[in-house]
Amino acid sequence: MLDKIKSIAKWVGTDGLLHFLVCYSMMLALTPIIGIWITLGATVLASVLKEAWDYLIQKDNDKKAVLHDIICDACGIILAVVTMLVWWACNG
Repeated sequence: MLDKIKSIAKWVGTDGLLHFLVCYSMMLALTPIIGIWITLGATVLASVLKEAWDYLIQKDNDKKAVLHDIICDACGIILAVVTMLVWWACNG
């Protein structure tokens, strides 16, 4: 079990963790202000535009790195939504 956790942590790396935390933080910070649907759209849009920028403008043609970043972004978004659903369920 510990080996699996270590391999996941190695795959995620610092860059993946930053992608995860930025999306997670955006979701938690903006949802109370502008609502979950607008926040979700804005966060997904920011994620896709950032990766498009890397791929098209900065010529970072590593498709695996782009996919890695999007997966980490999606995980941050999903965990934030789950966190908010649990919070809303417990606090009405």
